[in-house]
Amino acid sequence: MLPHFNKMISEEYGRKKGWLLCGYYSLIDYFGVFKKYRNIDWNRVNRLIFVCAGNICRSPYADMRCKLSGIDATSFGLNADDGSSADYDAARISSKLGVDLSLHKSKTQKNIQLRTGDLLIGMEPCHAKRLDTISAQYDTQVTLVGLWCKKERPYIQDPFGLSDEYFSNCFGYIDNGIDGILLNMKKAGYVPKRESDSQ
Repeated sequence: MLPHFNKMISEEYGRKKGWLLCGYYSLIDYFGVFKKYRNIDWNRVNRLIFVCAGNICRSPYADMRCKLSGIDATSFGLNADDGSSADYDAARISSKLGVDLSLHKSKTQKNIQLRTGDLLIGMEPCHAKRLDTISAQYDTQVTLVGLWCKKERPYIQDPFGLSDEYFSNCFGYIDNGIDGILLNMKKAGYVPKRESDSQ
């Protein structure tokens, strides 16, 4: 029983800490703590900006996934070093999912010109809390990608250094959240660019 449990934790949550934090944040979400991150004015959203810690795994994957769908998107890391390549495992796993991170270079927030119409999207509640401070200066909005999954997941554990199975599942959670975000954007009238539009 224990090996099966540990395997489930490893594949679905990355590690025990991820499992515990996911449970904790889901519990406080039940009591409305993240309500403000659901109150998005979708009519104002023109660009998606994905944010994680180092901008080498989660946020570049989300950024590129959106660009493949014709969505104006970018990403940065709250603790990033400018110019780092995507994590080797992130690039390897994402390529199997049709997302090429080979040209990605990490960015900090200072290298992105924020503007009204940006939706800042964190992977963890601690990201959203820091983004609230940034957002107040630029009249942007803030949310968590996992709040838009079919099965809501306010906390998405960093896959850095973890198993291939969790990397794949982590990217799957992000895909699911992006699908929910794009559904709301399209309902508000957002029209993704076609390849021919950018040529």
